Amino acid sequence: MTGIDQIASQHANDTMYKYNVRTDRIFAWLMLVQFVAAVLAGIFLTPRTWAGSTSSVHIHAYAAVAIGSVLTAFPVFLVCRQPGATINKYVISTAQLLYSGLLIHLTGGRIESHFHIFGSLAFLAFYRDWKVLIPAVIVTSIDHITRAMYWPQSIFGVLTSSPWRAFEHAGWVLFESAFLCYSCVVGRRDILSLADQKAVLEVTNNQIEHLVDERTQELSITLQSLNREMEDRQRLETELVEAQRLESIGQLAAGISHEINTPAQYVGDNTRFLQSEFPGLLEALDKYASQLDESGPSKSWAERSAEIKETLDKVDFEFIRKEIPLAIEQSLDGIERITKIVKAMKDFSHPGTETPEPTDINAAIRSTAVVCSNRWKYAADVEF
Repeated sequence: MTGIDQIASQHANDTMYKYNVRTDRIFAWLMLVQFVAAVLAGIFLTPRTWAGSTSSVHIHAYAAVAIGSVLTAFPVFLVCRQPGATINKYVISTAQLLYSGLLIHLTGGRIESHFHIFGSLAFLAFYRDWKVLIPAVIVTSIDHITRAMYWPQSIFGVLTSSPWRAFEHAGWVLFESAFLCYSCVVGRRDILSLADQKAVLEVTNNQIEHLVDERTQELSITLQSLNREMEDRQRLETELVEAQRLESIGQLAAGISHEINTPAQYVGDNTRFLQSEFPGLLEALDKYASQLDESGPSKSWAERSAEIKETLDKVDFEFIRKEIPLAIEQSLDGIERITKIVKAMKDFSHPGTETPEPTDINAAIRSTAVVCSNRWKYAADVEF
C-alpha cells in the first residue's frame, strides 16, 4: 500500500468514525423519545385501540415500559460507553426495528404505524454502511411473519390474515432497503473519493512544504555564501584602499624625503665646509693675536703685517670671507625649509576630530602644497 493509499484509508476511517459517532448520538436521543412515546401510547392509546372506548391501565402499558426500557437502555449505554464503536450500529439497528414492532403493536397494527419501519431504515442509512440494514431487515421480516402467523391483530389489526400479507410487508422492506443499500454504497464511495482527494492534497502539500524547505535551505546557504563573498569583497576593497593609501604614503614619503634631503645636504655640506676652514681661520687669528702681543723693537710693523698677510693668503682668506656668510645663510635656509616641511607634514597628517571645528583653509592648502611639492615643482609654479 502506497503512502497515499494509507493516508486515504486513514481519512476514510476517520470520516466513517465521525459518521458513526454522530449517528449513535442521534439514535440515543431517538431511543429516549421513542421510549416516552411508547409509554404514552401504552397508557392513553392502547386501551382504546384494544378495548374500545373503555380506558384503563392496560397490560400493554406495562409491556411498553418493560420492553421499551430494555430496547432503550442497552443501546444508550453503549453510545455513552463507547461512542462510534462498530457493535453500536448493529445493536441500534436491531433495537430500532424492534421498537417499530413495539409501536405497531401498541397502536393495534394501524397501517400508519408501519411507516415507522421505513423511517427507521432511512435513519439507519446515516451510517453509510449497507451491512447495518441486514439485521434490520431480518428482524422486521421475522417479526412480521411470526406475528402474522400467530397474532395477526398485533401486526395488522385484524383477527385473521393471509400469510402472504407478511411476505408482502417484508418485500416492501426489502425494496426500500435495496435503494438504501445503493445509497450507502454511493455515499461510502463518495467518502472514499473525498478521502483520496484529501490524501493526494495532503501528500502534495507535504511535498510542496518539503520542496519549500529545501529551497529555503538552499537560499539560506546561497545567502550565507553571498554574505561571505560580500564580506570578502569588502575586506579586499579595504585592503586595496589601504594598499593604495600606503602606496600614496610611500610616494609622499619618498617626495618628502627628497625635499628634506636637499636642504639637509646644504646644511651638511656647509657645516663640513665651516669645519674644514675654521681651523685655518683660527690659525690666522692666533697669528695676528700673537703678533700684537709681542713687544720690543725686534720686528717692525711692516714685518708683522707681512707675516699676517702670508698667513691669510695661506688660508685663502678672501674665499673664506665670501663663502662663510653664504654657507651660514644656506644652512639657515635649509633648516628653515626642513622645519617648514616637518610642520606641513604634521598639519597634513592631523587625524581630525569627531566634531566639526573651524579650520584655516589657507594653511591647509599651503601645507598640502609643501608636502606634495615634489610632484609639481618641476612642472609648475604655484602662487598663493
